[in-house]
Amino acid sequence: MAMAFDQCSSLAQFAAQLRIDSNTSTPGWCCTTIDPEWKIGCNNNFSLTNVNLSGFGLSGIVPSFSSSDQLQYLILSKNQLSGSIPSFSSNANLKVLELHANQLTGSIPSMNKNAALEKMNLSLNNLTGSLPSFSSNEQLGFLAVAVNTLTGSIPSFSTSLALFHVNLSRNQLQGTVPNFEKNTNLTDLNLSLNDLSGTIPPFSLHSKLVKLALDSNSLHGSLPSFSKNYFLSEVLVYSTYNITGTIPSFSANTALRLLALDNNRLSGEIPTFTANKLLTHLYLKNNQLQGTVPR
Repeated sequence: MAMAFDQCSSLAQFAAQLRIDSNTSTPGWCCTTIDPEWKIGCNNNFSLTNVNLSGFGLSGIVPSFSSSDQLQYLILSKNQLSGSIPSFSSNANLKVLELHANQLTGSIPSMNKNAALEKMNLSLNNLTGSLPSFSSNEQLGFLAVAVNTLTGSIPSFSTSLALFHVNLSRNQLQGTVPNFEKNTNLTDLNLSLNDLSGTIPPFSLHSKLVKLALDSNSLHGSLPSFSKNYFLSEVLVYSTYNITGTIPSFSANTALRLLALDNNRLSGEIPTFTANKLLTHLYLKNNQLQGTVPR
């Protein structure tokens, strides 16, 4: 089937670099079903719905897709794209935006017109500025903006009830760790290697939590209880240097495999961890603990 849709102009530079004839069809390049596995897809009205050109060695800037109001999937990750991220305010149907592992600069545009957004991955770029508000993104489930140079505080995600994965590690974010109390579907929270301060909030409402990484920040206070986090597998709160108090019981966390609490100011007796049969990595050095580390 010929790629005859009118919105192909925004892909012209990609077609040129890849030597794709935009007037002919190649299996796997164009379809009339909305399937993100296809490289370029359109609906029955020949409106562009998905672009998946991950890992194609593309260079240049990310073009504007402002005329593609039916676009749902834009995946241009693992290329050499540079410049700033364009506005997607005209793409109200956008569900997935993946631009990670490029050379993008500038700030993250507002996503308040993208109410359908479910996944956004902008990690491994050179982005600066602060995180935008996500108050309009109620369907957002996956957010990754790790390994950039973002500053400012972490916004509230109180309206993103579907949120299950957050990775904002390796930035320069400041302020406190949000409590994420409305995000009860959270399974993976990684805020490590930032400039966050304050105390660690409770996660008692997050029964699905699997991984919590808050290491290499400037947190203080005591560790919260994890007795309600039955699926918890990894806890990394090392090198914050100011976590005090005792190590809480992890007897309810039978899936625990990794616990890293070294380089803090924890005191008291080291727990036995007898209920944690899967625990293979335990790091407690450089604290003020008493007793022996279980083997």
